[in-house]
Amino acid sequence: MWLRRLCSHKRNVVIANDVWIGSGVTILSGVTIGSGAVVGAHSVVASRIEPYAIVAGNPAHLIRYRFDAQTRKKMLKLLVGLANRKN
Repeated sequence: MWLRRLCSHKRNVVIANDVWIGSGVTILSGVTIGSGAVVGAHSVVASRIEPYAIVAGNPAHLIRYRFDAQTRKKMLKLLVGLANRKN
């Protein structure tokens, strides 16, 4: 009975733009994957993935970032600007 209650709390999964997800990846309920992230094949994503992160494993953990911190900040600022422009 407790397992049924535990599994009944389904939450949305959010996958941002330009995300690469390898084959056989499991994404658990309530996870957000940030823009430009890369998820390695057969990984289990159980928590939030930062933008432009490369993750892999079970559970998925940070391998490295695709860009340095300054570049990531500029790219995210650009994405926000583009999103505001569309509205």
